[in-house]
Amino acid sequence: MKTEGKGRRLAVALCPPLVLLCALRVKLRSSMTRFTPLLGIVTILGVAFLFSKNRRAIRWRIVAWGFGLQILVAIFVLRTNVGSG
Repeated sequence: MKTEGKGRRLAVALCPPLVLLCALRVKLRSSMTRFTPLLGIVTILGVAFLFSKNRRAIRWRIVAWGFGLQILVAIFVLRTNVGSG
């Protein structure tokens, strides 16, 4: 129960910075374009981590492998004629 309260407090504490980042993204749209996917990944991981009941059960090595494979597939699709054709 105590960890659930901490997670909610942390989620509430992170809301204003996320709103600020979204506002900055609108204002600085051209320079933030490269960081939008990174912000999305960090947000999804952060929300998943905050609402996890057993944070120690998260296997970060598997998460890293998943993102690495996703990046490799993206590079293949976006940079090769076979993937984009």
